[in-house]
Amino acid sequence: MDRILNYLKDETQPDNRQEARKLKLNYAKYTLIYGELYRRSYAKPLTKCLRPEEAKEVMEVVHRGECGTDARGRSLVMQILRQGFFWPNIHNANTMPTCIGSLQAFSNPSINLGPSLFGSWTS
Repeated sequence: MDRILNYLKDETQPDNRQEARKLKLNYAKYTLIYGELYRRSYAKPLTKCLRPEEAKEVMEVVHRGECGTDARGRSLVMQILRQGFFWPNIHNANTMPTCIGSLQAFSNPSINLGPSLFGSWTS
């Protein structure tokens, strides 16, 4: 992301010819507005590009949410995209619950449960 930002600001290219060619092909998807990097799309409005630390913060906010949706995986990615954010590896958000810490509060029961918990109610 920094290479694209540098290329759009001052047109600095990598020394490697193949990397420079790849950068030129890729930079057309992005635009610079007031020093902020945005990604263009055909079907959606501009989405703001985030750095990894900003992306983690956005994932935490969307995951917890004001309504407490606890979204994960694809649902989380789609919510973030609808809010207008993007980062190059956004589809790695499926691993988000393991990287945020104590979000997975579920565990196996501490005692062995019987085959039918409510069997005594029917007799």
